[in-house]
This record gives sequence, C-alpha cells and structure tokens, in this order.
Amino acid sequence: MSSVEFRQYIGTMRHFYFKLKDFQEFLNIYQKNPFSIEDENAEAETNKRIDESCKFDNFIEENWSGWCFKNICDKNNYNNDGKLEFAIMFHINGGVFGSRKYVAETGYIFEEDVIPYPVSKEGKYIFSDFNGAVNAVIEIEESIQKICNDAGMIWQEMGIYFTIKLFRIKPPSHLFTEEEIKSVLRAGNDFRSNKLVIDEEGYAQLIDSDLYYERYRYPVSQESYDARHNYVGQYANLDDVNEIYLAMLEGWLYHLRTKQRYDIDYYDQNAEAEKIIEEIEKYY
Repeated sequence: MSSVEFRQYIGTMRHFYFKLKDFQEFLNIYQKNPFSIEDENAEAETNKRIDESCKFDNFIEENWSGWCFKNICDKNNYNNDGKLEFAIMFHINGGVFGSRKYVAETGYIFEEDVIPYPVSKEGKYIFSDFNGAVNAVIEIEESIQKICNDAGMIWQEMGIYFTIKLFRIKPPSHLFTEEEIKSVLRAGNDFRSNKLVIDEEGYAQLIDSDLYYERYRYPVSQESYDARHNYVGQYANLDDVNEIYLAMLEGWLYHLRTKQRYDIDYYDQNAEAEKIIEEIEKYY
C-alpha cells in the first residue's frame, strides 16, 4: 500500500467512524488487515534475494584470488596445431570497472588493467584448442559453484560469467569474397537465429547465435539475424550484401592488425573494398 492509499484509507475510516451509529458494525468493517499480505511477501522475497546476491558478490570478491584451476586447465588443454590460441577471462557482474581478470598460466585468477589494448598473451594460461577452453570453463564454473555451496552461499546464475579471448598466431590461408558472403547467407536456415562469422582460415560461415561460447571461436562476427525474418535463406532480399561484405572486410583487417576478435556492429558505407583488401593482403 502506497502512502497515498494509506491516507485515503485513514480518511475513509474516520468518515465511517463518525457516520455509523453502531460501533460494533464499525469494528466489523475495519478490524481486517487492509494491507496486502501478498505484496508484503513479495517484498520480503525480493529483499531476501537482494541480500543473497550481495552476500554472493562479496564472497566472490573476497575469495577469487585464492582459487587455482591448473589441474582443470591442464586436463583440457588438447594439442591442436591451429592458427589461433585462446585464454579464459573471468567476470564478476557488478564488479569494479577498470580491470580484467583472467586465468593465469599458474592456474590462479589474476587481474590486469583494462587500458592496454590489444590484450597481451603474457601471463595467461593459453589453450591451443577452442573446445578444450570451453570444457575448462564449464568445469571451472562447476568448481566455483561447489566452493560457494560448501560455504553456504546461494548460487547466483548471473553472478559470474566467462568469456574466451582469441589470439592469432599464424596467418590465414583464404580471403572471403562478396559472392561467398552472399552464398552463405542464401544457404542459411531462417528457422533459427544466425550470426555471420569469419573462421580462422578466412572463410565465411553462419552459426547458431544462441550458442553462447561458440561466438568466441571466430575471429570476426557480425550482429545476429533473428529467426523467421527472412534475413537469411532462399527468400532473403540480400540487397545490403555489399555493405555486409565491406563491414566484414573491415572487421577482418582489424583482426589481422590486432590478432584478436572483432565484433561488427555498424557499417561504414564509405569504405572502399580495394583499399581494404590491399591492406589485408599484407598479413598473408
């Protein structure tokens, strides 16, 4: 009940007190609790969840630096002679801005300043295989969940999360074309949400955008195409395929320069393909 509703309730009660002749009738009307128990319970539940979330956040902040996941990382570090390498980044929702956390080569979580970019591989535990990095992330999260449960903490699904950092170590073998981009989009499955990506060799692909970790496998990715909107597939218009192509070229050049992932969220309509390709070819 709000303050306005409460004042209205008191005013109505006073009015009936002076109007009614029978005091017992007045009591029969106003002896019931006017406040909604349901609202009180909902508020109490909300406060409880906020308190649990704060306790969880404090526990994570106070303890993350003491956790070691070297055994988990070693077990999942499959040998893969590829062109990319990966590191695990650790994030606390609501954490302090200005630093980034990662699993170090020692297996402990370390912290570094966010300002240096591109991000250096130095000091980080490096995976040569993407699937191994994903498996390690899953096991690390399960380990943290057990630590929290053992400490009496209520697990918060959105309290922490992981991302996977990509580093290029060898040049690609292929440069995608506008026609290849068009063919990939045309062959897409419109019954699912899709994301256009460029793989480690330089080929365009469409992936299921609902697969959370999968996006970190690819050096360049574009915004998602929602399902059942004919953005991809045999009925797609694709009248903006040239803009998409130019955006992917720019993203690919950025990736090759920095050796790290790039997410495309806008199109530069003034870009010139020939000039971008000339720069890209320097990295092959």
